[in-house]
Amino acid sequence: MFELYLVDPTSESSMPRPIPDFFMDAAIQELTMLGYYRAEPEIEVRIKDDFISLTSTSTIITFNGKASVFPPRSTPAKGLKLIDEVYEVEGNEVRVPLDVQHGATDRYYVKFKRTSSKVKEVSDTHYWLSPVTGFVVIFQYSDKHSCGIEKLTGRRSGLPPEPSSGSEKWRIVYKYDAASFSGQGFSWWVKWLNLNESRSGR
Repeated sequence: MFELYLVDPTSESSMPRPIPDFFMDAAIQELTMLGYYRAEPEIEVRIKDDFISLTSTSTIITFNGKASVFPPRSTPAKGLKLIDEVYEVEGNEVRVPLDVQHGATDRYYVKFKRTSSKVKEVSDTHYWLSPVTGFVVIFQYSDKHSCGIEKLTGRRSGLPPEPSSGSEKWRIVYKYDAASFSGQGFSWWVKWLNLNESRSGR
């Protein structure tokens, strides 16, 4: 016999707690229904002038050799309009549900444009379409912008996430080792700065 433990990365305490049975039941049910999860996806958020692009790459881990994946679809946040959207599996564009093999790589690219210079700030939430085993988010920006992750969704709120090692000027890296369910994700924001504004935050 053994027990599984979890650590909440947003908790003030780092002490592990036994995973409740209902949590394990929900995880097994979701994994069984989907038949796959994504291993440590990486999302790059690139901000240049009035444009924001998100590129997500991951490896698909299946349980029975193959599984069906569905192309993501994005709805622009208020203040943005959709410019481009492409989903690929193994380098091939996918527009309808597709059976994929264990270990296949996928890539989702979406690009938005600010609708007007009157829009000074936008925010949105990126939701996982499958369970993920940790993830990395990288922001690339310039002195014209401020940006970051506001919170993790579907988790305990309150403590804002902190950038990880690897962050530098015009580049912010967030790294999370904890797994997440589909429907969870993270909320991000971008602010366009005036020349006399500080980049320290919102």
